[in-house]
Amino acid sequence: METQQEEIKQQSPEEFIKKEVLVYETLSKFGWEQEGNIVKIYITSGIDGIGKHEKSNIDCEFNDKSVDLRILHFNGKNLRLKISPLNDLIDPAASKIKVKSNSLTIEMIKSKNKRWDDIKEKKKTLGDTSSSSKKDDKDADPSGSLMNMMKELYETGDDTVKRTIAESW
Repeated sequence: METQQEEIKQQSPEEFIKKEVLVYETLSKFGWEQEGNIVKIYITSGIDGIGKHEKSNIDCEFNDKSVDLRILHFNGKNLRLKISPLNDLIDPAASKIKVKSNSLTIEMIKSKNKRWDDIKEKKKTLGDTSSSSKKDDKDADPSGSLMNMMKELYETGDDTVKRTIAESW
């Protein structure tokens, strides 16, 4: 594996500037869907006429856990959609972008044919102490998991949290 510095050294100065130095406006409106091992991201808002835009100014970089779309000099703006980390691993070599007259479609191939709940990886929350083995246990007592969450809150909480929990019992 190459380090980021080695990767930067291999890029021409123009490529480095294109990716890192320019100011980008974030493309925040997009839709996505999945079917089997394919995840598609649809961008239709704010890019009317993208099909006529110079193709060399549209760049999409795929990594195992991220996608980074950059559109340069489009109607006087540089646009970017960066999603990192993705919900799960993708195959960067098989992933691609399709440019249509007024929209873009990013097509990513999942490494595992597993259903994604969201396009982005979900962060673990305080109450989420369940491991995959606990999730598979269908005979578990539902009130037991609530009790475990309350115990964890009590153990990790400050004095105010402990006092509130004690008063509620």
